[in-house]
Amino acid sequence: MKFTEIKINDRTQKAIKEIGFVEMSPIQEKSIEVAIDGFDIVGQAQTGTGKTAAFVIPILERLAKDNKGTRHLVMAPTRELALQIETEFKKIGKYQKFSITTIVGGVDFSRQIRELKNKPNVIVATPGRLIDHIGKNRLDFKNLQTFVIDEVDEMFKNGFKEEIDQIVDVLPSIKQTMLFSATISPNVKKIVKETCYDAKYITVSSGKNVNKNVKQSYIIIKEEEKLDTLIDLLRLHEREAAVIFGRTKRRAEELGEALVKNGFNAGSLHGDLDQKARNRILKRFKDGAIDILVATDVAARGIDVQNITHVYNFDLPQETEFYTHRIGRTGRANRSGSAISFCRKEELPHIERIMKETNAKITREQMPNPNSMDQANTSKVFAKVEALIENGKEYDEKSAKIIHDCFTRKELAETIIKLLAQEAPKNTIKLTKEPAVRVRQQKPRNSRSRNSRGRGRKNHSRKPRVRN
Repeated sequence: MKFTEIKINDRTQKAIKEIGFVEMSPIQEKSIEVAIDGFDIVGQAQTGTGKTAAFVIPILERLAKDNKGTRHLVMAPTRELALQIETEFKKIGKYQKFSITTIVGGVDFSRQIRELKNKPNVIVATPGRLIDHIGKNRLDFKNLQTFVIDEVDEMFKNGFKEEIDQIVDVLPSIKQTMLFSATISPNVKKIVKETCYDAKYITVSSGKNVNKNVKQSYIIIKEEEKLDTLIDLLRLHEREAAVIFGRTKRRAEELGEALVKNGFNAGSLHGDLDQKARNRILKRFKDGAIDILVATDVAARGIDVQNITHVYNFDLPQETEFYTHRIGRTGRANRSGSAISFCRKEELPHIERIMKETNAKITREQMPNPNSMDQANTSKVFAKVEALIENGKEYDEKSAKIIHDCFTRKELAETIIKLLAQEAPKNTIKLTKEPAVRVRQQKPRNSRSRNSRGRGRKNHSRKPRVRN
């Protein structure tokens, strides 16, 4: 179904056309018109399927009719995702008049206070910082029309259950609620019961399905071999941009520094960086100033760069959902991608479990060998030589005479190829060792939660539906 086939205002249609959106994704096709009709929605779809536009467009339709005061609240689990949602609002709402504020940690309080005083139409926020402002009575939600939680399963995994309870308590009972999640866990079902009325469940994936455009593989490897092998793969693979996932902040930082010392344009993204530093690295990655991003799972939430061709799982994630989220960074917008996982021998059962739960084939690959590296380097040499010839590079007559007198053309060609095809030396750097992933039975996580009895919890089970 095409965007031109749905009834939305002309200004939104104009922006969508400029962005290049034509065909709706399954989650968009199934949820946008339902949301515009005013129904509560529980949307289940994997990362990278266009969930953001699925709630941004219905909200913009409401704003076209009423843009006075704070009418819409969108929650996200990370700063990066919150900023991405704000960007999507501004892109799709380019020709529409509305105000939007993003409330996240790591940003100066005073600027946020000033923006909240103006009662922005849309607030996009992470839970912790929003709670800070709620505690100071800086927010007025009495006229709120829409409440959205994006990646609600990640909210609970990040331990935000108590904060979500506090936020829900200050919102009006009559509103439209839209929850989007990759998986529907017991915690998600609980918040659906607490916040939604007669919700429409829209499912386009199990949350563990993987993009068919992504070729998945793994390499059996020892911990101490990982860095050298990664360097070989980065030199071997033709790529536009790559994301490398490490399990910890320390791993991401050390690995990023190691790659820079080995001549790569790389940057690290993790939770210990302040917001300015994170924004700067993401901008450099999106602009192409760096083509390799090393990230942790949480920090990578919200990365939306279309030209990522490779994902490397330097460390395997503990949970299958994190695996699907990681490899969802590539193969976007119907482009092909490649995901390579480093797997220690004792982690093989974990790879098998991921294959079973995602119903995907992950093929085993061998570690790069000297012959494959030589072939790759030689190919790059010929490409450089061809480029030089096409550009018509000239050398002076004196240099030409010396070369002509000393070497035959065959000797000269062979020497140039040998010199250029030499493997660049590796700067050997020792990374702090990380433990292997332990395979365990998955159980629902028990988030910290206050007993809702006696706290004035609003009962949404009988609230009337008000459609605008």
